[in-house]
Amino acid sequence: MKVTCVGIDSTAQQTVRLTPEMLAATGARYSRNNEGLEAILSKVEGMDPDKAVDSIFKMVDYGHRSITDMAPVAMFIDDVSLWMALRLWQWSPTAGGQESSTRYVKLKLENIVKPPKADSDYNDLMAEAFAAYETAYEIWSEAAEVDPSLMNLPDEIKKGDKALPRMRRNFAFDRARYFLPMSCQTNVMLEMSARGWVDLIKMLWSDYNAESVELAELMTENLGLATPRLTRHARPDESFSSGLAKELETVRKTAYEQTPLSVSMLHSAGAYCEITPPKMKENDLQAAIVGDLEDHNGRYDYFGPTIRRTAVRFGWAALTIAELRDLNRHRTGTKTFDLTPVGCYFADDQVSKLSLSNPDAAKDLDGLRECGERLVARALKMAQKGDPSYVYYLPLGAQCAYEHITTADKFLYQCELRTGLGAHYTYTARMREVLACWHGRFPATKTMIVPGTAEPE
Repeated sequence: MKVTCVGIDSTAQQTVRLTPEMLAATGARYSRNNEGLEAILSKVEGMDPDKAVDSIFKMVDYGHRSITDMAPVAMFIDDVSLWMALRLWQWSPTAGGQESSTRYVKLKLENIVKPPKADSDYNDLMAEAFAAYETAYEIWSEAAEVDPSLMNLPDEIKKGDKALPRMRRNFAFDRARYFLPMSCQTNVMLEMSARGWVDLIKMLWSDYNAESVELAELMTENLGLATPRLTRHARPDESFSSGLAKELETVRKTAYEQTPLSVSMLHSAGAYCEITPPKMKENDLQAAIVGDLEDHNGRYDYFGPTIRRTAVRFGWAALTIAELRDLNRHRTGTKTFDLTPVGCYFADDQVSKLSLSNPDAAKDLDGLRECGERLVARALKMAQKGDPSYVYYLPLGAQCAYEHITTADKFLYQCELRTGLGAHYTYTARMREVLACWHGRFPATKTMIVPGTAEPE
């Protein structure tokens, strides 16, 4: 595991260059007078940067959240587990950033996180999971080459477009990734305000998982490079420790009531979407929603005020961790999930299509599912005991309950973004399910909010 704090340098065209802390300090001074930028900087001209910051903060508490919001910090976080990456996005809803994609990068067995108290057969189980991942990738890659119609590509790409090899890899990765265990390592880059970093590090320090605490220590050190005066706020917190421990106990109780899995369950079951618009007469409401979309021609276009005031709660009783990871990166609202496995999915619904062209491969892939079910059953058994390391056994095909609460403008943006040919195939299917709920409530919008048209997978 490695964390690198990267300085954000100004461009040559900018006339003023400030460190993250000096930027925050200057902004803080703004709230205490109306002198303007030049007058503020003239008071500290020629001073050592640290002394300049301190001279301003004599009057302002740097710990104040509105001040820490003005100090931008970027960190690159190498070699953390897929589970840890999920946590980082969950706890950093305001962050921008990227993660090594399971759709573009082939992951390897040697890059896994081993929990401190792993069972004696942990390495064997991880090797079995990666062997299934490799086999599935080979099966689907060959299938896409033998029968390109499986990929559902537009005619222009079918005719030898240079994107075809990439589309073929995406197609195979999208169906093989369900066998990847959450212990697999990935890389994450995040950029957010110092306030966001303090909140994230506080959660990590307070978490019950050893990987979280190790990462908190590295992040605290790196935060000290950009905003050294803030590290005193990045520390364990008793209220968060207690709250996170209670969440783990909830997982234990839920898992204890869950029957160990013996068969695969498709994750298309249990979709729901509750829409709560402003209080208006129904005819007026329908007309207002339609009017709000008159200037909306694509996902980045304008949404009117009635849509922005409409609350949406949507989710699934069973959603794979693979898709949950993607949904978790949408930055608005509140996402709720506890990774208690309730089912498993390994491209089961795709096998019937595959069997049309390669019966033997379909049979092999169907057999691989047993590996995933063993991993989910083991994770469930460990969760029933309250062992926090259960997450490392979960494959991305494990299914969990998921809920997202947001507003309709953000919800519809997500539906338009994630329902095109370019989105992961099950992600597309799930978002179409909840979009259908919206269309059922506001039928006149069916021709106004349509599935996306992003690049095909």
